[in-house]
Amino acid sequence: MYFDFPGQDAASWNREFEGSVRGSIARKYLGFAKSFVHPFVSEVRGTGFELPRYELVLQYWFFYPYNDAGNVHEGDWEHLNVVVTPRGQGTEPLAAAVMSRVLEAPAAPEELIIRRVEYYFHHWVFSSDYMTPDVYAPPAEWER
Repeated sequence: MYFDFPGQDAASWNREFEGSVRGSIARKYLGFAKSFVHPFVSEVRGTGFELPRYELVLQYWFFYPYNDAGNVHEGDWEHLNVVVTPRGQGTEPLAAAVMSRVLEAPAAPEELIIRRVEYYFHHWVFSSDYMTPDVYAPPAEWER
């Protein structure tokens, strides 16, 4: 299955989708491109804890009608994962009881912080860890 968008190469896709300002989308496609979020709980097994632990993941999906960056092609789905955790949890994944509390009685948005962001590029994943150093600590602490 594939999408057959207007054009056949980067130049023709650009003529179709680019707006009057370079890098902007054409007016007729405004609102066309959507982002979707898929929240899920991911089980984490590792050293240091016997019972499984868990992470709360918000997986964002983006559709690009065409891509003329690192690889030129038409109709591309890309995604990234945003792993969130309660403030004060630190780098450890959540125990089952803690995850249950987070899901049953959601915290105020300011009480959830980004733990890690994983950027997926076809066969590669770039992970940006917000806790090493802890970007939420006072600047003097993480600059050290």
